[in-house]
Amino acid sequence: MKFDDTKPDYSLMPFGALDEVVKVLTYGANKYDRFNWEKVERHRYEAAAMRHISAYMQGEIHDDETGINHTAHAICNLLFLLEFDNKSEKKDKKAMYNGDELIYNTTYQSINFATPEEWNQAYRNVNVTVNGMNYETK
Repeated sequence: MKFDDTKPDYSLMPFGALDEVVKVLTYGANKYDRFNWEKVERHRYEAAAMRHISAYMQGEIHDDETGINHTAHAICNLLFLLEFDNKSEKKDKKAMYNGDELIYNTTYQSINFATPEEWNQAYRNVNVTVNGMNYETK
């Protein structure tokens, strides 16, 4: 018996379509540099994905420069955005006290207190927001 029901099922992947995405990645690596995409601002990938989707929706199947399907280009841009999101979510998420509330789910510098008493005093009777839910500390 093998317990793999909850593991990702890569047999569902349409590998022919994935090959087209890899062609776009290879083209980009040869044109710019391997992993150059990590150095580009996310808004540029948002715009590029929409340009490729728009061209495809207007009947243009293949990108003029590469000859590769516009949807493969759009998928690459969306993959980059997804990777940015995944990396952002994995960063240390620390609390930030802004004067009246403690905000979580955002990355800030650490807050250091010399003594437990300073911690207790700073965080007594404040509002706390965690993942959009508000709480009041006592």
